[in-house]
Amino acid sequence: MASTTKVMTALVVLKHPEWLDRQITVKQEYRDYVTETGASTADLQTGDKLTVKQLLHAMLIPSGADAAMALADNFGSGNTTEARIADFENQMNTEAQQLGMTGTHFDSFDGISHGDNRSTARDLAKLGQRAMLQPVFADVVKNKQFKAEAPAANGHTRYYTWDNTNELLSTYDGALGIRTGSGAEAGHSLVFAAERDNRTLVGAIIEADKDRFDDATKMLD
Repeated sequence: MASTTKVMTALVVLKHPEWLDRQITVKQEYRDYVTETGASTADLQTGDKLTVKQLLHAMLIPSGADAAMALADNFGSGNTTEARIADFENQMNTEAQQLGMTGTHFDSFDGISHGDNRSTARDLAKLGQRAMLQPVFADVVKNKQFKAEAPAANGHTRYYTWDNTNELLSTYDGALGIRTGSGAEAGHSLVFAAERDNRTLVGAIIEADKDRFDDATKMLD
Protein backbone atom coordinates (compact mmCIF):
# COMPACT_ATOMS: atom_id res chain seq x y z
CA MET A 1 0.00 0.00 0.00
CA ALA A 2 3.08 2.26 0.12
CA SER A 3 2.33 5.79 1.39
CA THR A 4 -1.40 5.18 1.71
CA THR A 5 -0.16 3.74 5.05
CA LYS A 6 -0.01 7.36 6.23
CA VAL A 7 -3.81 7.50 6.35
CA MET A 8 -3.67 5.12 9.33
CA THR A 9 -0.77 7.07 10.83
CA ALA A 10 -3.00 10.14 10.76
CA LEU A 11 -5.98 8.28 12.25
CA VAL A 12 -3.92 7.10 15.22
CA VAL A 13 -2.63 10.63 15.82
CA LEU A 14 -6.14 12.08 15.59
CA LYS A 15 -7.27 9.89 18.49
CA HIS A 16 -5.57 12.64 20.53
CA PRO A 17 -7.14 15.87 19.22
CA GLU A 18 -6.04 17.67 22.37
CA TRP A 19 -2.46 17.48 21.06
CA LEU A 20 -3.05 19.15 17.68
CA ASP A 21 -1.43 22.42 18.80
CA ARG A 22 1.44 20.71 20.61
CA GLN A 23 4.85 21.62 19.16
CA ILE A 24 7.29 18.92 18.07
CA THR A 25 10.95 19.64 17.37
CA VAL A 26 12.37 18.18 14.16
CA LYS A 27 15.28 15.84 14.91
CA GLN A 28 18.21 15.26 12.54
CA GLU A 29 17.22 11.60 12.83
CA TYR A 30 14.06 12.29 10.79
CA ARG A 31 16.04 13.86 7.96
CA ASP A 32 18.61 11.05 8.04
CA TYR A 33 15.83 8.47 7.76
CA VAL A 34 14.50 10.07 4.58
CA THR A 35 18.00 10.19 3.08
CA GLU A 36 18.78 6.58 3.98
CA THR A 37 15.52 5.16 2.65
CA GLY A 38 14.96 7.46 -0.33
CA ALA A 39 11.52 8.25 1.06
CA SER A 40 9.37 11.19 0.01
CA THR A 41 9.96 14.24 2.17
CA ALA A 42 8.42 17.49 3.39
CA ASP A 43 12.01 18.77 3.74
CA LEU A 44 11.59 19.52 7.44
CA GLN A 45 14.64 21.31 8.84
CA THR A 46 16.42 20.14 11.98
CA GLY A 47 15.50 22.14 15.07
CA ASP A 48 12.31 23.64 13.62
CA LYS A 49 9.23 23.42 15.84
CA LEU A 50 6.02 22.38 14.08
CA THR A 51 2.64 21.67 15.61
CA VAL A 52 1.06 18.24 15.32
CA LYS A 53 -1.49 19.74 12.93
CA GLN A 54 1.28 21.18 10.74
CA LEU A 55 3.00 17.79 10.72
CA LEU A 56 -0.25 16.17 9.57
CA HIS A 57 -0.23 18.57 6.61
CA ALA A 58 3.45 17.80 5.97
CA MET A 59 2.72 14.06 5.99
CA LEU A 60 -0.54 13.97 4.05
CA ILE A 61 0.02 16.62 1.36
CA PRO A 62 3.59 16.12 0.00
CA SER A 63 3.75 12.65 1.63
CA GLY A 64 6.55 13.58 4.03
CA ALA A 65 8.07 10.49 5.64
CA ASP A 66 10.06 12.83 7.87
CA ALA A 67 6.78 14.20 9.24
CA ALA A 68 5.39 10.67 9.63
CA MET A 69 8.44 9.66 11.64
CA ALA A 70 8.14 12.75 13.83
CA LEU A 71 4.52 11.84 14.63
CA ALA A 72 5.27 8.14 15.28
CA ASP A 73 8.22 9.06 17.50
CA ASN A 74 6.09 11.42 19.59
CA PHE A 75 2.84 9.44 19.77
CA GLY A 76 4.44 6.11 20.65
CA SER A 77 5.59 5.07 24.14
CA GLY A 78 9.09 3.92 25.02
CA ASN A 79 12.58 4.98 26.04
CA THR A 80 14.12 4.86 22.55
CA THR A 81 13.07 5.99 19.09
CA GLU A 82 12.85 2.34 18.00
CA ALA A 83 10.63 1.44 20.98
CA ARG A 84 8.33 4.44 20.44
CA ILE A 85 7.93 3.67 16.74
CA ALA A 86 7.26 -0.02 17.45
CA ASP A 87 4.58 0.98 19.97
CA PHE A 88 3.04 3.38 17.44
CA GLU A 89 2.89 0.64 14.80
CA ASN A 90 1.16 -1.59 17.37
CA GLN A 91 -1.43 1.15 17.79
CA MET A 92 -1.90 1.19 14.00
CA ASN A 93 -2.53 -2.57 13.97
CA THR A 94 -4.95 -2.33 16.91
CA GLU A 95 -6.91 0.33 15.05
CA ALA A 96 -6.93 -1.82 11.90
CA GLN A 97 -8.39 -4.74 13.89
CA GLN A 98 -11.07 -2.49 15.37
CA LEU A 99 -12.02 -1.32 11.87
CA GLY A 100 -12.32 -4.92 10.65
CA MET A 101 -9.40 -4.56 8.22
CA THR A 102 -8.76 -8.32 8.20
CA GLY A 103 -6.36 -8.26 5.23
CA THR A 104 -4.11 -5.55 6.67
CA HIS A 105 -0.90 -5.52 8.69
CA PHE A 106 1.37 -2.57 9.41
CA ASP A 107 5.10 -2.82 10.05
CA SER A 108 5.72 0.76 8.99
CA PHE A 109 4.53 4.26 9.87
CA ASP A 110 5.03 5.59 6.32
CA GLY A 111 4.70 2.62 3.96
CA ILE A 112 8.36 1.69 3.60
CA SER A 113 7.91 -1.96 4.46
CA HIS A 114 10.14 -4.18 6.56
CA GLY A 115 8.62 -7.22 4.88
CA ASP A 116 5.04 -7.30 6.15
CA ASN A 117 3.24 -4.04 5.39
CA ARG A 118 0.19 -5.09 3.43
CA SER A 119 -3.46 -4.37 2.78
CA THR A 120 -6.31 -4.87 0.31
CA ALA A 121 -8.25 -2.38 -1.76
CA ARG A 122 -11.36 -3.17 0.30
CA ASP A 123 -9.55 -2.51 3.58
CA LEU A 124 -8.04 0.74 2.31
CA ALA A 125 -11.44 1.96 1.11
CA LYS A 126 -12.79 1.21 4.60
CA LEU A 127 -9.85 3.10 6.11
CA GLY A 128 -10.41 6.06 3.79
CA GLN A 129 -14.10 6.13 4.67
CA ARG A 130 -13.33 6.25 8.39
CA ALA A 131 -10.62 8.89 7.92
CA MET A 132 -12.92 11.21 5.98
CA LEU A 133 -15.31 11.22 8.95
CA GLN A 134 -12.56 13.04 10.87
CA PRO A 135 -13.04 16.76 10.13
CA VAL A 136 -9.35 17.57 10.67
CA PHE A 137 -8.26 14.84 8.26
CA ALA A 138 -10.79 15.86 5.60
CA ASP A 139 -9.72 19.49 5.95
CA VAL A 140 -6.04 18.60 5.42
CA VAL A 141 -6.28 16.27 2.43
CA LYS A 142 -8.41 18.61 0.28
CA ASN A 143 -5.58 21.16 -0.03
CA LYS A 144 -3.81 21.30 -3.41
CA GLN A 145 -1.10 23.31 -1.70
CA PHE A 146 -0.42 24.34 1.87
CA LYS A 147 1.85 27.01 3.32
CA ALA A 148 3.12 26.81 6.89
CA GLU A 149 5.46 28.83 9.05
CA ALA A 150 7.30 27.55 12.08
CA PRO A 151 9.90 28.77 14.59
CA ALA A 152 13.32 27.79 13.26
CA ALA A 153 16.31 26.66 15.32
CA ASN A 154 18.10 29.98 14.68
CA GLY A 155 15.25 31.99 16.19
CA HIS A 156 13.89 33.11 12.83
CA THR A 157 10.70 31.93 11.12
CA ARG A 158 10.83 29.08 8.59
CA TYR A 159 8.37 29.12 5.69
CA TYR A 160 7.23 25.87 4.10
CA THR A 161 5.19 25.27 0.94
CA TRP A 162 3.87 21.77 0.27
CA ASP A 163 2.18 20.60 -2.96
CA ASN A 164 -0.29 17.73 -2.95
CA THR A 165 0.71 14.55 -4.78
CA ASN A 166 -2.96 13.77 -5.51
CA GLU A 167 -3.65 14.91 -9.08
CA LEU A 168 -7.39 14.26 -8.73
CA LEU A 169 -7.72 17.48 -6.75
CA SER A 170 -6.87 19.41 -9.90
CA THR A 171 -8.56 17.22 -12.49
CA TYR A 172 -11.77 15.85 -10.96
CA ASP A 173 -14.79 17.97 -10.12
CA GLY A 174 -15.74 17.34 -6.50
CA ALA A 175 -12.50 15.59 -5.49
CA LEU A 176 -11.90 15.67 -1.71
CA GLY A 177 -8.55 13.82 -1.29
CA ILE A 178 -7.13 11.38 0.08
CA ARG A 179 -3.61 9.90 -0.36
CA THR A 180 -1.29 8.50 -2.99
CA GLY A 181 1.35 5.82 -2.66
CA SER A 182 4.07 4.37 -4.85
CA GLY A 183 6.99 2.01 -4.46
CA ALA A 184 9.07 -0.57 -6.28
CA GLU A 185 7.17 -3.50 -4.74
CA ALA A 186 3.83 -1.81 -4.16
CA GLY A 187 3.39 -0.22 -7.60
CA HIS A 188 1.10 2.80 -7.60
CA SER A 189 -1.77 3.06 -5.13
CA LEU A 190 -4.45 5.61 -4.43
CA VAL A 191 -7.14 6.07 -1.81
CA PHE A 192 -9.55 8.68 -3.13
CA ALA A 193 -12.79 10.46 -2.34
CA ALA A 194 -15.12 12.80 -4.17
CA GLU A 195 -18.52 14.38 -3.65
CA ARG A 196 -21.22 15.25 -6.17
CA ASP A 197 -24.90 16.00 -5.58
CA ASN A 198 -24.47 15.48 -1.83
CA ARG A 199 -23.14 11.97 -2.42
CA THR A 200 -19.62 11.09 -1.28
CA LEU A 201 -17.76 8.07 -2.62
CA VAL A 202 -14.51 6.63 -1.27
CA GLY A 203 -12.43 4.10 -3.17
CA ALA A 204 -9.00 2.53 -3.37
CA ILE A 205 -6.67 1.25 -6.06
CA ILE A 206 -3.56 -0.80 -5.29
CA GLU A 207 -0.74 -2.30 -7.37
CA ALA A 208 -1.69 -0.14 -10.34
CA ASP A 209 0.37 1.42 -13.10
CA LYS A 210 0.66 5.18 -13.50
CA ASP A 211 -2.91 5.44 -14.84
CA ARG A 212 -4.34 5.25 -11.30
CA PHE A 213 -5.84 8.77 -11.54
CA ASP A 214 -7.60 7.88 -14.81
CA ASP A 215 -8.84 4.64 -13.24
CA ALA A 216 -10.13 6.52 -10.18
CA THR A 217 -11.91 8.99 -12.47
CA LYS A 218 -13.68 6.14 -14.29
CA MET A 219 -14.63 4.46 -11.02
CA LEU A 220 -16.04 7.67 -9.55
CA ASP A 221 -17.97 8.48 -12.73
